[in-house]
Amino acid sequence: MSPTRLFRLLLPAVLIAGAFLLSACDLINSDDDEQAQQAQQSEQSEQAGQSEQAGQAQAAAEGEQAEQGGMQQAAAEEVEDAAAAQPAAVVTPAAAPEPEPKPFTPAEPPADGATAYSIVFPSLAYVHAAHAEGGAATGLVTTAGFVLVDEAALHGAASADVHLTNGDVLQLPLAGRDDLTGLAWLGPVDGGIVRFLPAAPLADGEGTRPGSSVYAIGYELDDLPSELPSVYSGVLSGRDEWVPGARTFLRTDAHPAWPTGGMILVDGGGAVIGFAPGRLVSAGLYVSTGDLARSLPFEPLAAMRAPDPGSAAMAHELHIEPAAGQGELVLGDDATGSSISLAVSSDIPALLQLLNGDGMVLQESNLIAGSTIVSIAPTGGGPYRLVIRPDAALLMEAADEHGPGAHFTVNASAPLMAMMAGEQEAALEIGAPLVGRIGRPGEVDHFSIQVQGGATYEVTVESLLIDSLLVVGGGGVGAVDDDSGGGLFGVDSRLSLAPLEDARVNISVKDYGD
Repeated sequence: MSPTRLFRLLLPAVLIAGAFLLSACDLINSDDDEQAQQAQQSEQSEQAGQSEQAGQAQAAAEGEQAEQGGMQQAAAEEVEDAAAAQPAAVVTPAAAPEPEPKPFTPAEPPADGATAYSIVFPSLAYVHAAHAEGGAATGLVTTAGFVLVDEAALHGAASADVHLTNGDVLQLPLAGRDDLTGLAWLGPVDGGIVRFLPAAPLADGEGTRPGSSVYAIGYELDDLPSELPSVYSGVLSGRDEWVPGARTFLRTDAHPAWPTGGMILVDGGGAVIGFAPGRLVSAGLYVSTGDLARSLPFEPLAAMRAPDPGSAAMAHELHIEPAAGQGELVLGDDATGSSISLAVSSDIPALLQLLNGDGMVLQESNLIAGSTIVSIAPTGGGPYRLVIRPDAALLMEAADEHGPGAHFTVNASAPLMAMMAGEQEAALEIGAPLVGRIGRPGEVDHFSIQVQGGATYEVTVESLLIDSLLVVGGGGVGAVDDDSGGGLFGVDSRLSLAPLEDARVNISVKDYGD
């Protein structure tokens, strides 16, 4: 057989075999693809199962956490319920120990002006002297039943209207005074009223440390009874000792810049540590309450001199000595609203004053040497006082020349009464201080003392309340001094005397500004 024919015979077989082979390959590839797809699907299914299992595990974990949170919240609610049912001390968690607080010291109370004001306010009083010129004064009601006040704010009146914080209005007489500080007591106040007024606590002002907060509380001069007292804050700067008067003064910047009728000084806890009349308040000085307790006894004032009805007459002779400094006659209540003529004869000039029953000066007239006719018109209620005050220097000269002093003759168109004998005159002794007082404008206090020639004497006038003026004359010596004595305010007076021979020297004291 030829090769060509053999090729032709084998070619179909080769093609069939190739087709079969390709078909087999396709089958094999199809099986492989199917298996791969199945494997891939199986893997994806397995991964999905694993993801589902992970999700289920996470959900289970979250559920467990939520369950634990709920249990914790329930436990916390149970604790809160228990805390509400038990005392706070039982459930208070333990805390880190804190440092122990400093012990409370009464001398250094917490500085709180509002607290101090509220504590002391019920014990304050609005004081106004009846028929007196001037404004309000601050009063402090004490547990002893007296009202502490600035006596100068009474303007010479023997009584005053006292408005308490509970609404009561009392008319109280002057019951006592401290001549060294110018403070006075009004009263007594009925004990039933005092019991219902919360008493302000008193503290020894000398125990308050410098730098402590303090408050000045009181009424202004133009305040009305319906108004509240004012308060001024500051610090305690220090203490000043007034040796001659044995008084301690608290120095502070807690005070108004204008005149007042007295104020009280309290610490931050509301305890009263000082009180001062208006003159001292403006200087920032308050009298320590410790000194007030010792210097203001509750004994009533000595009975004032009274008119003698048996001496009523139209004409009177007055002999005025330097030690007395003035002479007085009295006009009865029935003279109110009338006009009365006076004829006064004297060898030296003098001042004539008409005062009503409250001590208020109604009229003033100058009397010349010789004879003076004066017309007076009493008002406001008596008995009325006619006071004749000769010139101090001329009075001492008259005493040297005529012995007993100056002589005055008074004739009136209405009966006048002479004053009954008053207290015994105080003796001025060398080396022994004597306490006197200037009680009204223009008043002069006169003294006399026996001195020895060749000796040296020193005369000193010390005062907190006036600018003293010292006049010495007689016995061959004569001098005047204003401020050489210095003192707390620099207004004390001092003179040194060196008489050449034994003599009686006259000493006069007055206020420089009358």
